[in-house]
Amino acid sequence: MPSYQFRDSEPAAGGRRFYGTPKPLFCESFASWVQRVCQHFDMTYASFARLLGVAFGQDVDLALDDAGYRQLARLFGLADEDFALMRLSFGRCVTSKPLRRLLYYRDDGRLAYRFCPCCLRADSTPYYRLEWRFEHWTICPQHRVKMEYACLRCGTRPQMQRTILSGSRSVPTLAHCCACACDMRQTGAGATGSEQMPELNQVVSTERAVVSAVVHGYFSVVGFRARRVTLRRLPEWLEHGLLTGGT
Repeated sequence: MPSYQFRDSEPAAGGRRFYGTPKPLFCESFASWVQRVCQHFDMTYASFARLLGVAFGQDVDLALDDAGYRQLARLFGLADEDFALMRLSFGRCVTSKPLRRLLYYRDDGRLAYRFCPCCLRADSTPYYRLEWRFEHWTICPQHRVKMEYACLRCGTRPQMQRTILSGSRSVPTLAHCCACACDMRQTGAGATGSEQMPELNQVVSTERAVVSAVVHGYFSVVGFRARRVTLRRLPEWLEHGLLTGGT
């Protein structure tokens, strides 16, 4: 998977300054932030990519490596810390093919997201969390509900690989279905029953451990002699059911 760097010949669209760029929200994914920036400046995905001199390809979340995020912060007048979690999660996946197996994809290989309607309902500005991009993130830890993967009205999946918040056929927020404009904050299952709570706790613990391992760059296993285990072994061990997360 190639990583991309900004062209020095056309910084910030030939000198254009991006005033008022929205900062990434807490744990926001890169694809979500790009959507909101495109809405703010009324740009398409393609024009946003051209202005930066990068190639988004099929997976915008894997467009930038560590250096790319730092350059991005400078171009938009934001702090490196604003993109820290993106750098430490998606940025690591860019340079590691095994880690990319931890991300959630559609059957056709395109990027995919699950979402929690309860989280979107609580947001003053609806946005997608970077955790929602991970394959094992299937339960919302805060609301104890199963993550949704498509609009419950029309079945369309979130289209994070193209601009949906600007243009003539846009929707107002990331909480709305890009196909039927259904407000997905008003859909979704209720909280899971208490009889399933022990099993849910284990699922939540595992999904949190997976994301934490990627962000910190290592993981540990109870009873394993090595205190820190390299991340490249994490996807394989998870796929074979050898690991369950702990807090």
